[in-house]
Amino acid sequence: MSLLQQPPQETPTVPTNATERTRDGASLQLLGGGFLDFLYPAKTLALLHKYASKDSAHLRSRTQKLSRPYTSAAVGPPLDNKRDVEYTETPNPALDLESEDVPTIDAFSEEKIRKVGDMDAVQVEQVSSLPVQVLGTNPLAGSIRQNTEQPVVDSGISTLSQSATLTREYDQAWQKYKNLQTQSADGPSDELSTLLEELRVRGSILKVDRCQRILALFGTMALEKRRSVHYDSAIQAALHLNKLETAVALHREALLRLQGSFGTSSLLRYAVEHGNWQVAIATWDGYWQEKQLYFERPDLWKDVDVMDLELLMDKALAVADLAVENTEATGWAANAKTREFASQLIIRAFSRYNTPFDLAKHEELFAKIITLTEPNVEYFRITITQLLSVKKLDCSKAALRLYRKLRQIEGLIPSPKLIEDVLVKMTEARTFDALIVFDDYRRFHKVPSKRAFRLITVEMALQGNDQAVHSLFAEYLSHFGTPTDPKLYLQLLYVHFRRGEVGKVVRMFNKLTPSFGFTPTLACWNIVIAAHSRVSDVKGALHWYNKLLESDLKPDAFTLTTLMSMYANRGDIEAIEDLLRHCEEQNIERTIPMVDAVVLAYINNDELDQAERLAEQALTMNQVGKRTRMWNTLLNAYALRHDLEKVSYLHNRMQEANIHSDSITYAALMQSLCISRQPLAAYKILRIVMPREKIPVSALHYAVVMGGLLATREYDKVFQLYNRMLRRKVNPSFSTQNLLIKAASFLDISEQRKEGKGDESTSFERAEGLLDQIVDSLDPSDIAAKEPIKGIGYQRLDEAYSAAYFEYLIFLYGQRRAFHKVAELYDKYITTIRKLGNHSDTAGTQKAQGDMVVSPPTKMLCALMVAHVRAEEHEEVERCWYLAMEKAESLARRSNRADLSEPGWVLPSRRSILNLPLLHYMKSLIAQGRVNDIQSVIDHLHFCGYELHNKAWNLYVHALVGDGQRIRAFHVCEKELMPGWTGWGLIGSQRGLWVKRDLKQRLPKAWQPSERMPTYTTIVLLAGAYIDLRSKYAFAAAHDTTMADLHKMAPKSVRAVNELPRIDDDLQTSVLRRW
Repeated sequence: MSLLQQPPQETPTVPTNATERTRDGASLQLLGGGFLDFLYPAKTLALLHKYASKDSAHLRSRTQKLSRPYTSAAVGPPLDNKRDVEYTETPNPALDLESEDVPTIDAFSEEKIRKVGDMDAVQVEQVSSLPVQVLGTNPLAGSIRQNTEQPVVDSGISTLSQSATLTREYDQAWQKYKNLQTQSADGPSDELSTLLEELRVRGSILKVDRCQRILALFGTMALEKRRSVHYDSAIQAALHLNKLETAVALHREALLRLQGSFGTSSLLRYAVEHGNWQVAIATWDGYWQEKQLYFERPDLWKDVDVMDLELLMDKALAVADLAVENTEATGWAANAKTREFASQLIIRAFSRYNTPFDLAKHEELFAKIITLTEPNVEYFRITITQLLSVKKLDCSKAALRLYRKLRQIEGLIPSPKLIEDVLVKMTEARTFDALIVFDDYRRFHKVPSKRAFRLITVEMALQGNDQAVHSLFAEYLSHFGTPTDPKLYLQLLYVHFRRGEVGKVVRMFNKLTPSFGFTPTLACWNIVIAAHSRVSDVKGALHWYNKLLESDLKPDAFTLTTLMSMYANRGDIEAIEDLLRHCEEQNIERTIPMVDAVVLAYINNDELDQAERLAEQALTMNQVGKRTRMWNTLLNAYALRHDLEKVSYLHNRMQEANIHSDSITYAALMQSLCISRQPLAAYKILRIVMPREKIPVSALHYAVVMGGLLATREYDKVFQLYNRMLRRKVNPSFSTQNLLIKAASFLDISEQRKEGKGDESTSFERAEGLLDQIVDSLDPSDIAAKEPIKGIGYQRLDEAYSAAYFEYLIFLYGQRRAFHKVAELYDKYITTIRKLGNHSDTAGTQKAQGDMVVSPPTKMLCALMVAHVRAEEHEEVERCWYLAMEKAESLARRSNRADLSEPGWVLPSRRSILNLPLLHYMKSLIAQGRVNDIQSVIDHLHFCGYELHNKAWNLYVHALVGDGQRIRAFHVCEKELMPGWTGWGLIGSQRGLWVKRDLKQRLPKAWQPSERMPTYTTIVLLAGAYIDLRSKYAFAAAHDTTMADLHKMAPKSVRAVNELPRIDDDLQTSVLRRW
């Protein structure tokens, strides 16, 4: 009789009672094509091992003939993202985990037993018909033990013993198993259990041979010795071999006889990954029916939770689609389990935080769960929390959209935790009114928490909403009494710091102790110093810094960085070096923001090469912090100098050095294009590139493009861009509003010129209308944003903010001699200042307005000077000039120069600060015939350390020629203007207007204040003066000497005059009529 032939016997009956099954103590485990040595008694295996050790080569040759390479067939569908898996809740006897009708052993024929010896001859189709004898005595097992055929056993053990890919430790573990077989025929179950655990741990990276060994070990264990950890290992091994039905059978056996974790989560994950929803739903449902066996361990989803999130979302969508289809086909009640499982799987996908995902897919999943179940506030909470955990702007916006939807559903009340989480995101996204969310806290939960108060107060302070901050602080006092959190007191100062209200910061600082009993911390002192620094009040900042040194507190790195930034804006490198030495003396570690300040100081001092070298050195510094700001500063500096090639190089260098590009980086790139008269290219960055790179677009970027469109005279497009900004819900800023007024002014001029109106009759109705709208809604919170503010320049922020809206229209009306309009606008400016209470506390010659004294900023003074010059109000012009000099003194003085009686006290970076008011003052002096006084003014400016730019020197030459001081005019031109003259060159061969155009292109630009060259008008006037001199001394005895001295004193000027191309224009016709 063959070893595998069964003796005649009755067909066994399968016990239906679980208790009967467990008492019988043995079980046939069909492992779906795994190794079969566990089918044989331990004594038989020990005997085979003994023979195998004697003649292993012979046995290996026999087993190689009896076996074939491992193959497997997956039970479920392939692992992909398709959603076309069909499932209905119609019971399937072959895989129904709830069915008590286990197939009988009769189906297990002798032919199939023979095929089991061949490793994977039992394919999926055959496995589905095999009996799953879950528990109880198995008569067939005894028959197999009594009729084991030696070649089959040899094949199994030989294959298990051979593997070229296992590590030495793993092989040693397997050798323990073989030794156990030799030592004891009964197989010591305790040691086998320990060995199985060892193999499971060492073989955590599952491979085919390891899985086969785990299944083999599991089969040798007695039923009563099998614990949950063993089932877990065997189920995982079976799943790795794609033996789903084997895993289901093992899980069923474990579920009926054990407590604890035994592969449920692994089985569920496998079913989900392969889209086998029948198994997945049955496993999930069985878990809840037998939940008492799992104690309190919520481990059902632990393996699903570590799936790739995108894959998990795809599978969740697939089962959700299936649930929706089945519900539509068979009704709501018949598909309750499918809908609930789909909802739970979606919740698992939503419970993964800090992991990026496809937002469109996420929104589709949320729509599915709302379709499958009734709206639930917990679903909203989990979904919003996941969106907020991903640091992306579009996810933050999606979270806020969901929150809005939650607020609109009656009966759903967001939890305090959810409201606080949304408030946290407000400080980052700024896309939703945080006060509305805080009001929800009041509406739903009466009294907001302390944390909620702190969050909303911080947000309002960042936005510069002083009324909200003080109101919230008072409400906090009424609910909780005097705060113990220093951060709340800090916001009372910080909100006025953001608004540029230095006086209010100081007053609130002085109130902290007497009103609230709170001793100001170092952070409070830092805010007071920073408030003065932000408005360029050096004197005030140093005053409070010295008071800090006298207190019990010591300055920290933030304190010194604040002062360094203030000096960097002024280009005061000497002051920064003193502060760096102070850092070393106080053992304060240097930080990257300090390096940012030094780079900015070099740039403002026009030492760009040195700034670039320092930025490169910063890449290798050990200090922690972002290097983006210093590189952005470099980008902007070269952009303002029209050096597109250098801007491109620096941006590429940033990318090579892995320096993150932020919104300011893109603003600098756009600025370089706009200055090069390519605003549409800059607009492309705003519209396409920045959204693609997930960079938030702010009012600063719109202001840059609007400025470029103004430069190219595309005024209509300025308004189109502004309207687009409003549609995108970007709040206008000081810069955009100011540019809008200028665009409206130019449109007014253009339209009235078409109507044939002269300049003096021009009225700026459109611009004035805009000005009235802006002024009515004017609030210092407009400058609370942390982004740079265009249009301020060197002026104090608190003075220039409100004046900037008026100064351009005053300038235009002054040019057109509309003096009544100038006076009207200036009075309106004074009224606005009084309403805002935003004025400088330190002013020189000021105009009294009630209880307030107003000191207009420098640009406003220049606009007024234009009107006064045209009105021949020279006393007012002189008054404005001295006021401008007084303001320049505080803005340009070196920090280490207290005595202004000594020469050279002006900072090198501020040497040109008085050039604009000087031009208007010179025109006033020329109109009064006081040309000689100009030289004394220039001498005084030189003594202080100021420099005159190209326009001022050319105007002075014009004045000297007009005053008859021709030789002096040549002398000044030769000394101050001709060093930059390169000759007519190719320009001399041009004719007509090309000469003037080419010469104009060679003139120094605004970013080249130290470069000077004569203008076309200057040379023509000097040519006329030269003709006059030659005519005057033609018959004089001193002719030869005078003209020779002139040629010797001003050779370049004389040569330029003699080589002047003749053009038939009005200037040459009137000046050189005798030539």
